[in-house]
Amino acid sequence: MFKKPFQIRSTSEQVADFLRDRIKSGQLDGNMPGVHSLANELGVHHTTAAEALSQLEKEGYLKGAGAGKRRLILIPGKAGGVHLRVGLLFYEPEDSGNQYINELRHRLDDVGHVSVVADKSLVELHFEVKRLRNVVRKTKADVWIVIAASREVQEWFVKQKIPVFALFGYAQTEGVARTGPMKSPQLRDIVQRLVQINHERIVLLIAGQSHRSHPGSMIESYLDELKLQGLPSGSYNLPYWNHDKGSLQNCLNSLFQVTPPTAVIMDDPMLIPAILQFLNERKLTIPGDVSLICLDGDPSFKWMQPPLYRLETDIQLSIRHAVNWVNRVAKGKGNCRKHNTKAKLIEGGTIGPARQ
Repeated sequence: MFKKPFQIRSTSEQVADFLRDRIKSGQLDGNMPGVHSLANELGVHHTTAAEALSQLEKEGYLKGAGAGKRRLILIPGKAGGVHLRVGLLFYEPEDSGNQYINELRHRLDDVGHVSVVADKSLVELHFEVKRLRNVVRKTKADVWIVIAASREVQEWFVKQKIPVFALFGYAQTEGVARTGPMKSPQLRDIVQRLVQINHERIVLLIAGQSHRSHPGSMIESYLDELKLQGLPSGSYNLPYWNHDKGSLQNCLNSLFQVTPPTAVIMDDPMLIPAILQFLNERKLTIPGDVSLICLDGDPSFKWMQPPLYRLETDIQLSIRHAVNWVNRVAKGKGNCRKHNTKAKLIEGGTIGPARQ
């Protein structure tokens, strides 16, 4: 009479079915209410609610967050796995147009995750954790990937027990998984090369959020190498400026007012147009008057004449590390490993002997 045997569902199984449907439809997200809260809301015994939650955890819809903490809701993804909502915290608003950011989002989507971009970047937040707290709170994300974040920002996520992956940025924060190039050895080589061709006034331009409280290994290596070469290593060589056009312009005006630098090193390709415009307005030539070096690559550099002296890194490798970390967290196997990638020096025509 019946094609399939009649199956009686226990109360806990019915509760699990109800909650599972709510999760799939998106009506439940973030953290699952606790056992007693669910029991009261659904009108069942707390042991029934506990059994239902345990079943959903076994199926991969929930992830335990430790004793006394509510379970994290995981959304079923492709190929029977689970996917997470990955919050992306950009360094600056322009990151949204970067090719590697788009590649990262495509890779996350391909394996079933969903990327959610925070409505403010670190630059817009002025790297202040008080402002960061509000942005994170209103962004529905299970884990976070932060772009070029300072030590203070990374430590804030650790203190909140929010899974976080640092894509570039400060390299030594405990409890944070990270990938990015280690540029210190190449930066030392660059300083040595400049000194060999008579450069004595060398400037490194890095936006000021990082080098005051926790300078990081790259900046420390730069200052140490200047000292080893018998050169000054003060505020002139590492000027403080905020990450905006006006502050950069004021910084350049100050640098070139009395004793202009003979070599300018920058960490951000986005600075190149502003610096080229500044030098052109002052009728300064490259590399005759000023040598230029960038510690990062950009596709536009291939159109520059002369070619820019620069470092380039394998961005695809860093993206793979980030996506693999998200996959491991989704499986309950998150880690805090740091993957240091290599930076390659690309010889260019923007470096030359300093004029005496």
